[in-house]
Amino acid sequence: ASDPEVAFRLGAVFGGTPGYRALVEQEPPATVDEIPRWLARNVLNPSHALFTETDYLLREDPRVRNKEQYISVLTAVAGGRHHQKEIGATVGRDHNQLRHPLDVLVSSGFLTRDADVLTPSRPRYTVTDPIVRFEALVTAPNRALLEEREVDVVWQRSADTFSSQVLGPHFEEIARTWTRRYAGDRFGAPLGRVGSAVLNDATQRSRHEVDVVGLRRDHDGPGRPP
Repeated sequence: ASDPEVAFRLGAVFGGTPGYRALVEQEPPATVDEIPRWLARNVLNPSHALFTETDYLLREDPRVRNKEQYISVLTAVAGGRHHQKEIGATVGRDHNQLRHPLDVLVSSGFLTRDADVLTPSRPRYTVTDPIVRFEALVTAPNRALLEEREVDVVWQRSADTFSSQVLGPHFEEIARTWTRRYAGDRFGAPLGRVGSAVLNDATQRSRHEVDVVGLRRDHDGPGRPP
């Protein structure tokens, strides 16, 4: 796509997997307004191979025996549950029982496990492939409507979800990647680790998730608190 706004939205759906290009034969949409109808011909089309991409990928892994369990974990993470206890509470299982499913999903590339920049002992899970996140949040909850070709209804219902839980995480990851690769010393010093972090606000008894955190390179080492 030549329009950066269109490219950003398509990237939030397809990610950077080269193989998906061969499965989408149409030229990319020229404007943002054309995106819903364009998606209706591929990822939102029940007859298209990408409509059930997550099911296909899970079937490829022989370790996945209870597919529903793995899909529920992926859906929880896609919906914003990034820590093991939160995921366990969402899927209705003790978080200790999720160690194996999470390890499988990480090793197979479905999930990414990153340490909290400020609290390395608290890992954070995110969905690696944008198309898996899109399917979990937009396609799967509206499967019946999509099979009836009610794409306009689905797109209207999913507008807030697409904005906050599909475009939002994609933008956050772009921001972290840019900071990691291209920030240089524009923030006053070269950066070492870059990621996200959760800050505890004892006064307000709340937690705040910071999407982009960078540590000075000379402050990032063993025995040095951030």
